[in-house]
Amino acid sequence: MRDSIVLAGSLKFLALGDIMQLLGANGSTGVLRMISRYASEPGFIYFESGNPINASCGSKLGLDAIYSLFGWSDGEFEFSKENITSQRVITKSRMGIILEGLKMVDDGQIKKVGPDSMNRQKAAAYEAGSVPIVKG
Repeated sequence: MRDSIVLAGSLKFLALGDIMQLLGANGSTGVLRMISRYASEPGFIYFESGNPINASCGSKLGLDAIYSLFGWSDGEFEFSKENITSQRVITKSRMGIILEGLKMVDDGQIKKVGPDSMNRQKAAAYEAGSVPIVKG
């Protein structure tokens, strides 16, 4: 049951790694919900005593879901304090997840989700010749 939203904001201002550090420092228990107009489905990370224990984003679960969320550069987040009934499937340390997630983004292993990704898709379509040429 959703008790209360205690933290909310923009991913442009606070990235996922920063949010995870803040929730860890506070020993927070609850659910982090992330939405983006550039993603078809929201992402959820479940925290217990400041540590992520499970996550989901579309068909991805656990660590795969968290790592995919590191690619989100545009969107909104909200953390609500609530009792967690989710099973613990993540045992990796919070800092280990943050460092690995940031490295994977830098190495291009994680798909970036945001306005830059849309511009790259349009540019790729243009280069591939799939954009019609309008003569006037």
